[in-house]
Amino acid sequence: MNKSAQNILSLIFVFTFLFVIAPKYVNAASLSVLPATGNFTLNQEFDVNILIDTEGEQVTGTDVTLKYDSTKLDVVTLTPGTIFGSYPIKSASAGVITFTGIITTGSQAGYTGSGTFGTVKFKVLQTGTTTLDFDFTKGAVADSNVVSTTSGQDLLGSVNNASYILSPANIGAETTTTDPTTTEPAISDQVTPVITGSNLETGTYDTGLMIFGILLIVSSSIYIFKQEEI
Repeated sequence: MNKSAQNILSLIFVFTFLFVIAPKYVNAASLSVLPATGNFTLNQEFDVNILIDTEGEQVTGTDVTLKYDSTKLDVVTLTPGTIFGSYPIKSASAGVITFTGIITTGSQAGYTGSGTFGTVKFKVLQTGTTTLDFDFTKGAVADSNVVSTTSGQDLLGSVNNASYILSPANIGAETTTTDPTTTEPAISDQVTPVITGSNLETGTYDTGLMIFGILLIVSSSIYIFKQEEI
């Protein structure tokens, strides 16, 4: 076998090892926030869960970098989940949340599955619309990532961001419901009560009849008196 044939066989062996024999690692894991949408009011506090799904892969750590508008939202607390044994980094500054969880030595071999990585409690500072966005570029390691236990590679393949509506606190109090079948009472009705039921017997209707009867009697008396004079 000549040297050229040997080189070709060597290349075939290398490619066979890389693409067939060597283990394959794909970007499989995902990060998301829950709720992904919502309507919150001024000064209201609400919780957002950061969720992880390893898609069946075993992971040894996760870095979350989440961007928010610090003029509209304030981070009240950062609460770690129970997926990882240690959360050495928990910080929020200048509109960036940095949250890191790792497997501690001897605590567990790794994590596989889906669950709550951590929880962020926000407070609404200003009305409008706002988003929560993971800092993520596929293949990059200086942003959000999910680290494989066996290979040390970043498995994060996708993220799901969030969008919220921030409303005035008194929006519900200012909204009233009016029955279209009802009308405002007339001014006269507001001043003079309507006489109904048992009150009808002693109401203005009977008083009018009594006055009319007195006038009729007086008129009749005057007429009779004049006839007698004639």
